Amino acid sequence: MNKSKLDFLDDMFPFHDWQNLNLVIVNQSKTQELQSSFNNHCIINSTEFGLSKSRNLALAHCKTNFAVIADDDVIYEPDCLINYIEAINTVQDVALFSFQMRNANHKPAKKYPKTSCLFRRAPKKFKASSVEMLLNMKLTKLNHLKFDPLFGLGAVFKCGEDEVFLNEILSKKLRWYFINKIVLKHPEQSTGQKQHELNYITTKTVLKYRTYGKFVYLWLFKFLFYLLRNNYINYTEVPQTFRACQKAISLYKSLERKEM
Repeated sequence: MNKSKLDFLDDMFPFHDWQNLNLVIVNQSKTQELQSSFNNHCIINSTEFGLSKSRNLALAHCKTNFAVIADDDVIYEPDCLINYIEAINTVQDVALFSFQMRNANHKPAKKYPKTSCLFRRAPKKFKASSVEMLLNMKLTKLNHLKFDPLFGLGAVFKCGEDEVFLNEILSKKLRWYFINKIVLKHPEQSTGQKQHELNYITTKTVLKYRTYGKFVYLWLFKFLFYLLRNNYINYTEVPQTFRACQKAISLYKSLERKEM
């Protein structure tokens, strides 16, 4: 957001010559315009805001067979390109590869599967972040895969865009393959620190509604008890939290109807 120079790429690619990379850069700003003199760079200056909208613009303008999704604060490892190419050449007919990232303390950013593996259904205890993804663009475009603009930073529901995107891939019987290798470093993110935030709770409820439908309230009662047990909310906050989740589901249903 709000970029006028390409110097942020120096921090992202300390081990690579970014001038030679095929890059699609979406700069969301109403005041700053970004330009590049390199023919292999596609710069899109957009006045629309929203992480999922930015992702979708980048995917629509991608010309390569495979694409890595990036944030402007990630730092790519020296051997990331080798790992991407090895995955592409080793495992065929995969719509999505996902890899590992490490945090600012040089430790794995989350709990990953112990070995590389294929997912045909969404795993319960593991979610891939978009910056860990390598997309097969032929299958992405053939199956009209996009990020849901209702989810993500700058959207109605501030998170969950990656989970929705992964579920969309798996619902279309496409394959997701996890590669047990680190490709980048990303500032440390802690899901646990968000559990008390109402927006996190309501968004998570909406995500579960997408899966369970009207049975989501069975899940919600269990989730509220989990939040209570771990002191993310107290007993006096339960009624207002429940009502907020109800409103979020109603809002999602109304917005979903408008999108159709």
